[in-house]
This record gives sequence, structure tokens and C-alpha cells, in this order.
Amino acid sequence: MQPAVAWKSNPDFAVFAVTSRFDVDPAQIAERGKYTVNVRYRLLGTYNLVEGYSDESLGRAESVTFTVGEVNSEWRITEVQPGHPHVSKAAALQWINEKMAATPDAASKTIYQHAIDILQKQNASPFAK
Repeated sequence: MQPAVAWKSNPDFAVFAVTSRFDVDPAQIAERGKYTVNVRYRLLGTYNLVEGYSDESLGRAESVTFTVGEVNSEWRITEVQPGHPHVSKAAALQWINEKMAATPDAASKTIYQHAIDILQKQNASPFAK
């Protein structure tokens, strides 16, 4: 995502949302040389670095506002609200598996394995009931 954003490095996040789908609002709002784009994500759950994975938000929709502006003669995302990432189930599983493989800590491995177990059981299809 680095080529599309204005910030220099990837920030560290304590929370990320796992999503099954997203819809981009076709109407952009222009204001003072910037554009606002709204995206609605359908959630499978959230991952918190302290607490692990929770599927309490399953099926909930979350709106995210992206602000796009010109930076050094290129259009970039300059702000995102709320600012935590929204990732696919596949990306979440990949990240969690990498973290689990890299840690020697048994407690952390248990938290990661719990997240994997829940995510693998969840149906990521937007048409699932």
C-alpha cells in the first residue's frame, strides 16, 4: 500500500479488522483540493495484539473514510478514519501464521492458534447466511 499513501513508513497497529467484503461509495466529496471516499466493510471479526481474535463483530458493517490529496504532484491517501487496517481473511491468516511460526512463547502460540481456529471456521463469502 506504500505507493498509495502519503506517510513514509508502515505504522504499527494494535488492532486490525478482518473483513469478508467491501463496497466503495461511488460519490466522492471534493473539498479544498482533497477528496473524501467512503468505504463500507463487512466484518468477520477483529484482532487485538493483547487479546487475540474476536468474532463479536461478525456481520457488522463498518464505514471507513479515506481522504485523498495531492502530495508532490501525485494523488495519495493522506488520512484514514478510523485508522486501523481492514484486511481479508486470507491476509489475516497469513499474518497470524507468520507470527506463530516466529515466536517461541507458548502463550503467544496459544493465542495465535485460537485465532486461526476461529478464522478457518468462518465463511468469508458475502452471500453466506
